[in-house]
Amino acid sequence: MVFLNVELLFLFNIFILIFFVLITGCFSKFQSLINFKSGMVFYLLRNLISFSVFVFVSLVNLLFYFYDKRFFWFDLMVYTDNFVLVSKILVLFTASLVMIFSLSYFSFEITFKSFEYFVLFLLSLVGMFFLLSCTDFLSLYLTIELQSLALYVLASFKQNSIFSIEAGLKYFILGTFSSGLLLFGVSFIYGFTGLTNFFEIDLLFQQNFGLRSDPLVSLGILFFLAALMFKFTAVPFHMWAPDIYHGAPSIITFFFSLTPKIVFFALLLRLVMLVFSGFEIHYRVVFFLCAFLSMFLGSLASLYQNKFKRLLAYSSISNVGYALVALLCGQVEALVSGFFFFIVYVFVISGLFSLLLGLRQFNNFFKLTNVLNFFGVLNSNLLLGFIFIINLFSLLGLPPLAGFLSKFYLFLNTIGSEFFILFYLSVLSSIFSAAIYLKLIRLVLFNKYSNIFLYVPFRREFAIVLMLTLVFNLFIFFQAGSLFKLVYNLVLSSLKLYVVYPFIF
Repeated sequence: MVFLNVELLFLFNIFILIFFVLITGCFSKFQSLINFKSGMVFYLLRNLISFSVFVFVSLVNLLFYFYDKRFFWFDLMVYTDNFVLVSKILVLFTASLVMIFSLSYFSFEITFKSFEYFVLFLLSLVGMFFLLSCTDFLSLYLTIELQSLALYVLASFKQNSIFSIEAGLKYFILGTFSSGLLLFGVSFIYGFTGLTNFFEIDLLFQQNFGLRSDPLVSLGILFFLAALMFKFTAVPFHMWAPDIYHGAPSIITFFFSLTPKIVFFALLLRLVMLVFSGFEIHYRVVFFLCAFLSMFLGSLASLYQNKFKRLLAYSSISNVGYALVALLCGQVEALVSGFFFFIVYVFVISGLFSLLLGLRQFNNFFKLTNVLNFFGVLNSNLLLGFIFIINLFSLLGLPPLAGFLSKFYLFLNTIGSEFFILFYLSVLSSIFSAAIYLKLIRLVLFNKYSNIFLYVPFRREFAIVLMLTLVFNLFIFFQAGSLFKLVYNLVLSSLKLYVVYPFIF
């Protein structure tokens, strides 16, 4: 019996949109070579079709959001439930912000403007959607490669910049190395179990205690988690992140700093709950070491950065450490705190990148990459400087801002899980982070700069996002209980996993 699958319809429309962008882009280049007599009619028809495709995909997207469902497809290799649904909503929200910012970014970066960008962006988004739903090691590897190959090209998309080409090349080389680690770990697991499906492997591990004590199976799991830690930019697998964040185009750096992190956080959570629940000692050791090193190295390395994107890269690595603390605790409340932390992180990072992408010099549209030049503008514009300081205080975790609530819930669950050493280390890492953010705030407030440059007017979309981040940071404290209760209900309903083998649970 065939059921109407709204998610398949949604993905099918994304592929239609990719095909339409390809046809439109090729037609545009063909139009530049041939002089059409009916150019105006062609232009209006193309805009009409573009608007129709946009409305159609948006309606299917709304159906996808509000359709409660659970099903397997592709021969039990892909699965959808409420947990996957909530994760995809967060991914699609961040991807929408990147797409909105891309329209303004193209008006500044003329050489970057190309229809292939949207094709690669949508292909990476499709790969992330399938990655969130995968329930098999084969589909996991294929979807990771699908989204990674598109990201490799996007990182090197700015062809007139040697830094962008270098970033794409480094990302490709190190990404293939992590793929080798993943395949090596999966080969160990498959060699001893003969299975690749997540639910079947979990059932086998629960019934066969001999496999759980086999050192080679544990070695395969460690290699597999190491590959995922590379994608999650956790220390000591972070070596690619600062160079790629600095060399890639700023809009792609914004995409890297948000969307893939949400995807791999949700993937790690599902793997911990479904596949490796019997290997708690192993993955907790990995998460503890990566969380500890990420928090401290990310905080300390940020002190010596003069480039703003490298500074955000190390700050992102430090925040990945806090997300791993939520996975390390393993309780439902800790996982809720992790999701709440990522919601706050999305708003704060969006505000910082709005300033980075929106501030440009008027004479040559030069974007501000150096820290001192960037703060010179904020020193002369009190409103932008105030919003920047609020976002930094939120990252620091000062009350009554949203960042304080996210870290407060996270630390509270760490104490409840009796990880006291990790709690002390997290607080100490926050103290080191305070030195960085207070240094930046001092440069904004107490240093005077002589600006002789004119800057382009701030775009409407950047201003709207900045005001949303300001309202979110200032007023969420008064509705903290309601928001946390909402996130708690979402995650709690999401973790009620309905699978083919109900007797497992």
